[in-house]
Amino acid sequence: MIASLGSQSLGKTRKFLAACALVAISFDVAAALVDNGSFTTDSESTLDWLDLTVTNNLSMEDALAANSGWRYATNSEVEGLFAKLFDGFYSTNSYGASISYDGSYADQLTDVSQMHALFGRMEHAIYPGLYLSLGYYIDENDMARVMGSVFGPDGDYTEVYGDDFTQFSYNTTDAGPYFGTYLVRSSVVPVPAAIWFFSSGLGLLAWFRRRQTA
Repeated sequence: MIASLGSQSLGKTRKFLAACALVAISFDVAAALVDNGSFTTDSESTLDWLDLTVTNNLSMEDALAANSGWRYATNSEVEGLFAKLFDGFYSTNSYGASISYDGSYADQLTDVSQMHALFGRMEHAIYPGLYLSLGYYIDENDMARVMGSVFGPDGDYTEVYGDDFTQFSYNTTDAGPYFGTYLVRSSVVPVPAAIWFFSSGLGLLAWFRRRQTA
């Protein structure tokens, strides 16, 4: 009778662990961008990204000096972020940008809106309703470039400027009213709930096995 109950308990435990595994798989612990107010956490790279509005109208050098504990994002980090935000890059003109009146890609409005929600945006002083979310970074050739996006009135117009956008270059001492700087720091990302749940199930299985052999 006791052996039968132990067998039934072990069977239930195995089903429980299988359910745990399914839950763990269902959690996307890869590319997740989480808004934390003044910064965004990328749970895949375990980096925090400072909002562009925090460093707006500061040169790259001044932005770094004003934010202790942060550093310049590398070229590969910026390109990785860009791939997450825009699901790749679609150039629609000779400048290497994707501009809606040239024929934007299908999800461009959604992707631009997401970036503005995560990193903040600056409204143009002359053109009301035109919002910019643009940031300086250093490319693979040690040139200061800009990556970001623009959102027109009511979403009728969008622009995306990414790592292939090479029309202009800048200096680390340049500052603009609609430009921030991509600054990052290492982030302590909590263990996902699914992993904790799965680990708890393994502990429960070990407990049952000890009871059986006792």
